[in-house]
Amino acid sequence: MFNFHFHYRPAGDARLGIAVGKRYVRSAVRRNRLKRLIREAFRHHTHILPPVDIVVVTRQPAAAAPARELSESLRRFFMEMGRRSRT
Repeated sequence: MFNFHFHYRPAGDARLGIAVGKRYVRSAVRRNRLKRLIREAFRHHTHILPPVDIVVVTRQPAAAAPARELSESLRRFFMEMGRRSRT
């Protein structure tokens, strides 16, 4: 559903970039909904994330997936990033 690209930084807070292509999600309303969902998931996990730049790129299956499934996928990724920072 998503491709994640990340780059660790020496200091600072985690930052988020989002790419939702018109190719996969034709409706602007649905693209904005996906972006809101991604930003909300990121906001809930910023306290556990290391100083990192994260870019979330949506893929075609994300357009039709239910919000719960999308949120769970994002949650798993952010939790894994948080675990990596502690090791």
